[in-house]
Amino acid sequence: MSWLSANALPLLVLGGYMCVVMVHGWHGHRSTKGLTDYTIGGRAMGGGTLALSFYATYFSTNSFVGFAGKSFDVGFAWLGMGLILLAFAVVSWHVVAPRLRADSERHDALTVADYLACHYRSDTVRWVAAVVVLFSSLIYMTAIFKGAGNTIEAFLGLQYEIAILLVLIIVVLYTAFGGFISVVQTDAFQGGLMLVSGVYMLYAVLRAGGGLTSLLERVGSTPGTAPDGRALGEALLASSGTMTWPVLLGVACAGGAKFLVEPRQLMRFFALRDDAALRRAMILAPAAIGLSYLCLLPLGVLARGLLAPGVVTDTDRVIPALLTDPSVVAPLAGAIILTTLIAAAMSSLDSVLLVVAATFQRDVVEVARGRVPDATALRHSRWYVVIFAVVTAVVALNPPGDILSLTIFSGSLYAACFGPPLFGALYRAGPTATGALAAMITGVIAVPVWANFARRGILADVHEIFPAVAIATTVYFLAPRAGEARGSVPSR
Repeated sequence: MSWLSANALPLLVLGGYMCVVMVHGWHGHRSTKGLTDYTIGGRAMGGGTLALSFYATYFSTNSFVGFAGKSFDVGFAWLGMGLILLAFAVVSWHVVAPRLRADSERHDALTVADYLACHYRSDTVRWVAAVVVLFSSLIYMTAIFKGAGNTIEAFLGLQYEIAILLVLIIVVLYTAFGGFISVVQTDAFQGGLMLVSGVYMLYAVLRAGGGLTSLLERVGSTPGTAPDGRALGEALLASSGTMTWPVLLGVACAGGAKFLVEPRQLMRFFALRDDAALRRAMILAPAAIGLSYLCLLPLGVLARGLLAPGVVTDTDRVIPALLTDPSVVAPLAGAIILTTLIAAAMSSLDSVLLVVAATFQRDVVEVARGRVPDATALRHSRWYVVIFAVVTAVVALNPPGDILSLTIFSGSLYAACFGPPLFGALYRAGPTATGALAAMITGVIAVPVWANFARRGILADVHEIFPAVAIATTVYFLAPRAGEARGSVPSR
């Protein structure tokens, strides 16, 4: 049997999905008249569409593959992460979104670095914020490419490198061509697929395992020993799991912090049409996030009752192993879920690529060389989408870590660097540019330094996000303000 005939069904479903994506790309291209349209949809997007986009752009393969598979090692305690992430999503929409939507419109800000620069009236703040965005985004996109490559490799039997190339071509085509309008429309469609697929995946696993009770019995009899000396099966079912609660809480907070401070999420607030759209999204976005995590996070540990011992040694391979098992997922459902996982990857990649391109154009190039005509900025931004996508895809061919570790590290950086200056700006906390700069620089240093301590066994139970955010916040408020050039206006 040839490769084409063996994979005819998933290729057919993927082809149909591609047609939808390209229609959205064409519509986005026709609706884009300038950089504001390309970056934030002209501040004219509806609440329902943006709520699904907010949900979909967070739920990349990092969630569907990395987060869902992690409970294979941690156990049911991993569900605690879902509750914490839901809480962060609620805070994001009810605390951050209302003020940031109004402030970004007042400042005519198109990026997070642009907003911070306008509030603190400092181009130095803009430069440092832009560097943080670019560096953290490249780390995160590497994780997304890895998850997508692993999934396509498992489903279609393609080489990992070819899988990466396939995702690169698809996402660059509609993102560079259609911009934010195309991305949000595609994200909303992808979000619908993700919701349905998450519910179905939990149902399929429970059905294949003969019900929850039967699966729990098998998980409880898992051979082996947990790191703390307990029987592995007992630890997987316990409320403490195999990961200490301080570490689990740190991982969850690093992931949840993305809802509060990560540019690809915050850009949705910039794009809201009005307060009515905001109120609608406040309900829909957290509801979609909570339902998905309830379905996805138990899948890894439940897989212990379905997969033979030794079949999976990497938690990033758990979900692909389940979805390629015909006793768990029917062929048509598997093809649809494969498309969903690819869509999940692209719904995050497209948003991050737009953020990176807009940040590089608005906050690096235009500050260094001066403002350019809108048409020129738009053309350059499209090329930056292509360039940054290619660079990240190359890095993903030999990624420096697993999906979860890369995702959480980027989340910790965003939380430590942007948490104090962003909330200080939103709530007029007082410190000016010196405090914002000191906090961002401190965050960049504190996260990797503390992570290195943990790798060496020094305070390993304290996740780097907590000391990094605490130190950055302290520095933010204590930084000297003498001689602050508060009156200087940043480049626009």
